[in-house]
Amino acid sequence: MLRRGLGGSTEIQRIALGPSDVEGRTYTHYNNYVIFTQSFVHLAAGQDLYVAYPDEHWDLYKYSPTFAALMAPFALLPVAMGVVVWGLAGSLALFVGLWRLPVGDERSRMAAAWLLTLPLLQSLQNSQSNHHLVGLVLLTAVWLEKGKSVSASLAAALAFFLKIYGGAV
Repeated sequence: MLRRGLGGSTEIQRIALGPSDVEGRTYTHYNNYVIFTQSFVHLAAGQDLYVAYPDEHWDLYKYSPTFAALMAPFALLPVAMGVVVWGLAGSLALFVGLWRLPVGDERSRMAAAWLLTLPLLQSLQNSQSNHHLVGLVLLTAVWLEKGKSVSASLAAALAFFLKIYGGAV
């Protein structure tokens, strides 16, 4: 069943599904979020970020150590709350960036929002970082246009540390 709404209900659905057993191990439906938060735990413990941790999650961490450090606030939250806050933060960045983009009229921005809705839902359902990245890239453009070079630089740097191609801004 698909639940409606953006930035919260899809994460709640993933949590409500409960864990799955795969080859004798228990994994969550929000595996990417677990990888992200556990990367902070591993970084803080001085462990290798880039080896498999099959007792925690079923994939490898593929981001920078800086991204692991940036996951600290989420890793400290209870999991259910952290998953929802993670999705909301990315959704907020995406839609604020889109709405403040000084291009076209409101109708054009609404059309862009509709086009981004399906990829956003996919990113939310899989606890990915894609909507965070797109939001940061849009905010970089918005702040550059407004002459706020410090804010734009910070957004571009965060995009780079989130995924290296975010630095292509």
